[in-house]
Amino acid sequence: MHMTKAEQSLNRTRKATLAHADMALGVLLCLALTSCSPTTIQVRTVTPGAPQLPLGTAGIPHDAQPAANKPSPVQNDYRIQPLDTIQVSVFNEADLSVQRRVSPQGYITYPLLGSVQVGGLTVGETETKLKDLLGRSYLVNPQVTVLVDHPNSRRLVILGQVKSPGSYDIGDEGLTVVQAIARAGGFTDVAATDRITVIRTENGGVTKIVVNVAAIIKGGDRSKDVGLKPDDVVSVPETIF
Repeated sequence: MHMTKAEQSLNRTRKATLAHADMALGVLLCLALTSCSPTTIQVRTVTPGAPQLPLGTAGIPHDAQPAANKPSPVQNDYRIQPLDTIQVSVFNEADLSVQRRVSPQGYITYPLLGSVQVGGLTVGETETKLKDLLGRSYLVNPQVTVLVDHPNSRRLVILGQVKSPGSYDIGDEGLTVVQAIARAGGFTDVAATDRITVIRTENGGVTKIVVNVAAIIKGGDRSKDVGLKPDDVVSVPETIF
């Protein structure tokens, strides 16, 4: 049986339509199977972070931790003491930038100037003095900076039968034995107040000074009190019954 041309064209159109329908059905089936799959692909966006700092103690970054053994800055009104170590710097003058230890008499030896008294002066006063001395004959408007690298110890220790034994600052005005005992809260009830011992180390030797504080307080004779020096040890013994 022969089909007409019109019938053949209609038949081809039907076949094409069925082919397209089968293809669409296959695509839908694939999509359905993909959505039902238990495997999930996760996409994570990574944002570059700041560079990590090396960690120090307890997980704190090194640059956030306090520097170990870093000395506290000395104030400009600090009074330079014998045996302090000071750093003198002059701008653009390397030969005049030196470190010196103050002598027991309060002097330093400085280039061009020789012996210069600085003990008892504040840091600011020392800067002004060196600037004036250098400016008189050697430099035009020198810029002088003074730093105290190692302040000398100005402390003493009180041990034994006082209410608050420990280390105490002598201060610029100094302390006597009676004043030091008062600073430590006074004697305890069992203190031997008539034989306080001051132990002093100087010039390579040890000296012991016995002070009768009871007699000083009772008689009011302050001339028998003893002035204390840095690193002295004041020992208050216990009464022997």
